[in-house]
Amino acid sequence: MRRSLALLLLVCSGTVVADDNEQLNAIYKAFMTTPVDVEYITSLYHPDVIHVGHQSTPLLRGVDDFIETNITPMAEAINSGTIAFTGRAYVMRRSIVGDMANDVGYLHATAESPERGKSERLQKFSWVFVKEGGKWRVLTDFDAQTAPIELLDGLEPEFFIE
Repeated sequence: MRRSLALLLLVCSGTVVADDNEQLNAIYKAFMTTPVDVEYITSLYHPDVIHVGHQSTPLLRGVDDFIETNITPMAEAINSGTIAFTGRAYVMRRSIVGDMANDVGYLHATAESPERGKSERLQKFSWVFVKEGGKWRVLTDFDAQTAPIELLDGLEPEFFIE
């Protein structure tokens, strides 16, 4: 009874509700769906998104630059069948406070093509989300640091999304 009352109070106080987690998890799933819907993925990013990439690249500001640089080339390769892609997200910590959220974890990608064979990559990431009009969108996308694949062994994420 106490647990039910506590859950009801959390939901009523505007704290995290299941729908918030479902919406945030759906953002990851959009990247793992074939064919890649670039228009839909664009809608998941705030117009003023900032992307923090590799050390040798500048910050990308704005959704158009981000999509053109990071999403469109990969989407074209996947949608044409040039590359077979699978992805997984391991969210190690999710923090939702009001209309802001932050996820930190690992993104695991496997790509396979006839020319290059199969490759795997694990990246550390941190995404900041903002909720506007009941919809979560990515405000800051940081995914530059690679990590050893072995980190996946025994990993216990808060959310596993594939």
